[in-house]
Amino acid sequence: MSTILVGTYDYTYGISSVSNRQVRFLRKNENNPKTIRARVYAHADQEVWKKIATFTGHLINVQMATTDEKAKEFQARRVGHPYTLPSDQKLSELDDHLQRTILQSLNSDRGWGIEITNGIGRDPQFEQITDLCLFNPD
Repeated sequence: MSTILVGTYDYTYGISSVSNRQVRFLRKNENNPKTIRARVYAHADQEVWKKIATFTGHLINVQMATTDEKAKEFQARRVGHPYTLPSDQKLSELDDHLQRTILQSLNSDRGWGIEITNGIGRDPQFEQITDLCLFNPD
């Protein structure tokens, strides 16, 4: 059983002008979306990537409501009307097709986004990633 790469997300942390962080979404089993996990890497120097965090799929939240739906809910509630948003899910709970669609669109202009929460880590060279949350900016 080999590990497969499902999607990546590149971003910049700190004062760098180039991407110096990468989130890699991997599956232990290609056909089983429940085996998804994310590894966060940082450039340790110009050539080497260092793994600084790992999250299993049940720890990665996916906000199923779009930004537009959240705005509609806010407007409806202001005038006293009920509005039900789609429930958030964990990445490992999504079916194969939806999981791939989300993860393969992370770096695109109209794709999903990722919110990365950092804390202070033990290694003074790198931040500690405390949370990953996927969201639909539409």
